[in-house]
Amino acid sequence: MLFNSFRDRIFAIFVAWGYNVLTKTFYKVREIKDLRDLITQSAELYGDRPAYEVKDTKGNHYEISYNTYLKSSRHSAYRYGAQGRKNLSRR
Repeated sequence: MLFNSFRDRIFAIFVAWGYNVLTKTFYKVREIKDLRDLITQSAELYGDRPAYEVKDTKGNHYEISYNTYLKSSRHSAYRYGAQGRKNLSRR
């Protein structure tokens, strides 16, 4: 039996073991409609956990939580809308 790639060989091994790789669910996939939905769902799931870390000019590191990111993104979107711009993708 000749395999074209390493992936094909690994797939054949899993099939030989009776393990169906194509139908196995490894993790739950969330349905996300847009960026706002992604940020809201992440804040609900992870809350005060760090979303990312920023570094200031002095070299100090600060963690930004999902809740803080949600609050700041809503504030930014509100301010952006207050300027009369309805579509964030166009300038």
